[in-house]
Amino acid sequence: MSDTCSAAAGVNTYIGLYEDDQHTTCSMDITMELQHFTVWLWVLPSDDGFGNIAYGLSYPSWIVLSGSDTHPDMEVLIGCPQDRHTTCLSFNGCWYDWVWMIRYDAYALEGGISGKIQIVPSEWFGSPIMAGDCLHGEKPARILNGLHFNEVCVVGAEEYSWGAIKDLFRD
Repeated sequence: MSDTCSAAAGVNTYIGLYEDDQHTTCSMDITMELQHFTVWLWVLPSDDGFGNIAYGLSYPSWIVLSGSDTHPDMEVLIGCPQDRHTTCLSFNGCWYDWVWMIRYDAYALEGGISGKIQIVPSEWFGSPIMAGDCLHGEKPARILNGLHFNEVCVVGAEEYSWGAIKDLFRD
């Protein structure tokens, strides 16, 4: 038996929102009006890889997303409405390790308020959020976390959170 753990998604694809480009921080303090920050959407692909996803975002009215950049190997899918309710992204090829898909420039209109940006099903495709793998097609993606403001981030706070956490670490 090994002493080390390695991150691996197993049979599920996981997605989460982070404040940093290393997918380590999912909460931050918003202390003043017009505070600028970046929101990173990261994916941990299943063992079958990752190719595409459609999702939406939900966030408080005092948060403004002012622009975005996609990963250099990512394409925005034509014919899919691109707004806060639906974003459709596809890789040129297949991805098998942690990868950021899109980063949003954002700012807060108010400071000192608790809230969060959440990944939600797209209004166009509905529920659940589906992620395309590289072998079998699409299957439901699991949400690891949103980006929390002035409160603690909870990772995997869905009914299957313990399984999600166990899938991330293997001996």
